[in-house]
Amino acid sequence: MRLLLDRNLDFVIAESALIAAASSPIATEIFKLLMNRRPDMVVTEAVLIAAAGKGSSERLELLLDRHPDLVVTEAVLIAAAGKGSPERLELLLDRHPDVVVTETVLRKLVESGAHLETKTLQRIMDKYPEPTIGEDPWTTPSYLVTRMKLLLLARRYLIIETPSTETCIPPH
Repeated sequence: MRLLLDRNLDFVIAESALIAAASSPIATEIFKLLMNRRPDMVVTEAVLIAAAGKGSSERLELLLDRHPDLVVTEAVLIAAAGKGSPERLELLLDRHPDVVVTETVLRKLVESGAHLETKTLQRIMDKYPEPTIGEDPWTTPSYLVTRMKLLLLARRYLIIETPSTETCIPPH
């Protein structure tokens, strides 16, 4: 890769190459080479998702440093939350303090089994706009609901809605 880049050939770096380098566990140097080759390249949501979900914190930080105007979408937060990497999620929250943590992001974080520090948990809870979670026992595994409720208990003024089993109609 370095030989190709060192020849100073004018070629387009495909989005798929950047995604592969962003998401590979061993391609940090290749990712840096590609980013250095085209510092003005457009970084798509797919590249950001790859870096947030499968990449390293170092690659995500490089992207955010070079492109501070990147839009952090729910899909990007879900990718970071889903891999059990609170470091990448924290980095996104640090760089984009106005980003909204949705219930879907919170669910993904709970499903991932990430070990969160109290500080991280508090920051995430501060970003969760509506601290209300209901439980549908027929569609939600109870362990997820239990863990989510425990996470949400870190937030003051919490409302937890849990229907009683008498109000639920079991599927036939």
